[in-house]
Amino acid sequence: MRAVRSPMNRRFNLLVLGLVTFAACSDSSSGLSAGTADALSQAACDSLSTEATSVTSVLSKDDAIADALVQTDLPNLITLAGPVSYVALEVPTPHTDYGIFVTPPGSVTATSTTTLSEEHLDASCPEEGLGDLRVHIHEFEYSILTLEGEGQVWLYFGAAGEPGHGGHGGEGGEGGHGGEHAHGGEAGHGGHLEI
Repeated sequence: MRAVRSPMNRRFNLLVLGLVTFAACSDSSSGLSAGTADALSQAACDSLSTEATSVTSVLSKDDAIADALVQTDLPNLITLAGPVSYVALEVPTPHTDYGIFVTPPGSVTATSTTTLSEEHLDASCPEEGLGDLRVHIHEFEYSILTLEGEGQVWLYFGAAGEPGHGGHGGEGGEGGHGGEHAHGGEAGHGGHLEI
């Protein structure tokens, strides 16, 4: 006996097919919540119109400082050498908050110096789909960045304000100038991002 399909079942199947197709085509950055719009996120957006420095990542962390160096406050177009590869971030000032802005989002997975913040969408230009990661780097001249994926990654590595001196903002309150968010409030002068 042959099953009879009702018009309602047919519409349901088309709706499911449409949702699956939409999910497959949707941008991976759309799942990110917006970060904080600040001077650093705006600097990353502004650098999108600047010619990027070409860098090729390397397959060994030991080779990154000599062969794949990324400087602060400049956009970089990184050609990935493999599914997991490395570049070195030049850290000119220790005890400072830094931002790593990247497209496509999800490409940066670790640094050798400290834990990265949760990735957000750059709130200063959300339409560009830049991933926004923050990190406080204490006392290293270089930090090795782990990249995952294929093809090319656009990356901006920027310093946030003056070097810190270990100050922290209050719980849920506002501190002084130049810090990043810390435990629900603003960090005090020289504060740093708590991750």
